[in-house]
Amino acid sequence: MVKEQALQAKELEELKTRFFTNVSHEFRTPISLILTPSEQLLKEETDLHKKENLRLINKNASRLLILVNQLLDFRKLEKNQLSRMDEYGDLILFTKEQIEPFSNWPKSIRSASR
Repeated sequence: MVKEQALQAKELEELKTRFFTNVSHEFRTPISLILTPSEQLLKEETDLHKKENLRLINKNASRLLILVNQLLDFRKLEKNQLSRMDEYGDLILFTKEQIEPFSNWPKSIRSASR
């Protein structure tokens, strides 16, 4: 009975991992389809306000792509097809980069989210 439960738990875990892998693959294409034209528009735009908005779109789409790739890398780690790599960096810069996308939100939205 314990072996059976362990087997069921393992199968459920595998099912979840496959689901997240499939969803991740499905997210990659639309993100790429957002990034490519936004990069082109960013190169062509001369209006500073529009250019800043395009940078924000591009930066957040790039962030999404990184997250999706991390999900796919997690799958590779589980299958021992990828080794873990520690990364060191500037914590203050990292924190600023995480907060920056929200800087253009209207003040009323920023206050409500606290």
